[in-house]
Amino acid sequence: MILLSRSAKSFDGGATFAVRNVSLEVGDGETLVLLGASGCGKTTTLKMINRLIEPSRGRIEVDGVSVLDRNVLELRRSIGYVFQDIGLFPHLTALVPNALLPIVLNTFTGLREVPRQVIEAADGQGFSPRQRLRMVEFPLAAPVIIAGIRAAVVLTVGIATLSTYIGAGGLGDFIARGLARNDSRLTLLGAVPAALMAVALSLLIRVVERLVPRG
Repeated sequence: MILLSRSAKSFDGGATFAVRNVSLEVGDGETLVLLGASGCGKTTTLKMINRLIEPSRGRIEVDGVSVLDRNVLELRRSIGYVFQDIGLFPHLTALVPNALLPIVLNTFTGLREVPRQVIEAADGQGFSPRQRLRMVEFPLAAPVIIAGIRAAVVLTVGIATLSTYIGAGGLGDFIARGLARNDSRLTLLGAVPAALMAVALSLLIRVVERLVPRG
């Protein structure tokens, strides 16, 4: 059973409300449909139930217990839910495959370029295929694999700013608003931190690459 009693959510301290005084009860076996125009608070209401968004006031109960009194992870694991749009975290659906491509390609390339003589020498030492992969081929291919990871990280940081267009927020909000208002300062407020983040992560991975022992 799900109960909402005068539930509300404000993102600006109470000046305006995305959801105000919502009261409803959904019993076991019942189906509830929320209908309304875009921006009327449907998704915000759903997210308050599992505390992806914390309610500003009111009471929300699941099976007779306030959601605020429950462990947030246990609460979410006990509820099946699907939000509008293309997924719960739609930006991750696109970012993960984009990040995997350079990593997979560089891993394949690095392993393929291990000298044949080295592989034959490992076989001559009696290495099993798994031992050869772990102790010989991967260490030799590590620089190429890590280069793929660096490329994936930098690419992902850049693409992630586009997530603002599907409501995921982030630094892309500043870039999009700046472009819409022709405000270069607002655009740079999002673009500069994103660029610095990409450079910092690239340098960090470079440091890790130097620490990885090579064959």
